[in-house]
Amino acid sequence: LPTGLAERLRRMTCVREWLWVRGNHDPEPPADLGGTGVAEVALGELVLRHEPEEVSNSIEIVGHLHPRAKLRLGRRTARLGCFVTDGRRLVLPAFGAFTGGLNVLDEAFGRILARDFRTYVLGQTTCRRVARDLLLHEPSLSRQPMETMGA
Repeated sequence: LPTGLAERLRRMTCVREWLWVRGNHDPEPPADLGGTGVAEVALGELVLRHEPEEVSNSIEIVGHLHPRAKLRLGRRTARLGCFVTDGRRLVLPAFGAFTGGLNVLDEAFGRILARDFRTYVLGQTTCRRVARDLLLHEPSLSRQPMETMGA
């Protein structure tokens, strides 16, 4: 982390109860930042966890899949980090420099989100909803796009 951001986090964690949801890239928070690592946080019906559960009665905020949207922008295309939600589950984008991204049309999202999910792409200072017809598939040897699945 940049020094200024790390210092800001330390100031926040020393005056509040601070919980870090553990992930596969971050099994424990850095000791010098403060706070406690937990597998998940439940706040009534809302559960924050790293990896989504395929079957869940909770409302979830999750990471792990690192959604990216491939979009047609005129004659060009762009791959952008994004939030994706169906109203019961929100999947967060990756904010780190060393994490990849999984296309929102990948079957992994089809297993955890309703077919009418919504995509919100990140800009430098904005977050905007993207129409479904602007989303593009990406070729993959190991995965099927959602439209070809039986679900």
